[in-house]
Amino acid sequence: MHLYLVRHGDALTQGYDDPARPLSSLGEEQAKLAALTLKVFGVALDAILSSPLLRAKQTASIVKEELKVVDVIITEYLVPSADHRQIINQLNELGKNSVLLVGHEPHLSSFISMLITGTRTAELEMKKGGIAFIETLSPIQIGKCVLRWLLGPEQMKHVK
Repeated sequence: MHLYLVRHGDALTQGYDDPARPLSSLGEEQAKLAALTLKVFGVALDAILSSPLLRAKQTASIVKEELKVVDVIITEYLVPSADHRQIINQLNELGKNSVLLVGHEPHLSSFISMLITGTRTAELEMKKGGIAFIETLSPIQIGKCVLRWLLGPEQMKHVK
């Protein structure tokens, strides 16, 4: 299974409750850059799963449009407080080969850490609009996944 994890782009802060914070113009650019990077790498997705928070849904929608994915599945298992085992179970039940997850920090980095080391203690940081690519067996086995790459927006600017 190929897992692509994207952190939502930069979001507005003032005047919004946290779940309703929309992407800023910078955040929209970051999401488009992530989508274009995935396209340049030839990524074909079977599904996109997104946190229900607005900034994540907007990021997922931008990726969906660029990569022509049919649907975005909204899941509570990608909110910052969710137990990582819940999203693992959902992914295993989904049975897809190439899935993109859109979520938040520090939840995504601790999820990556759990997948590759079996603990949440690996020091990783997903930049806003960043992408990680993980290869795993199906069903997903904690601690037995491989982090292939982790890119922030600055690195993605150099992808051709």
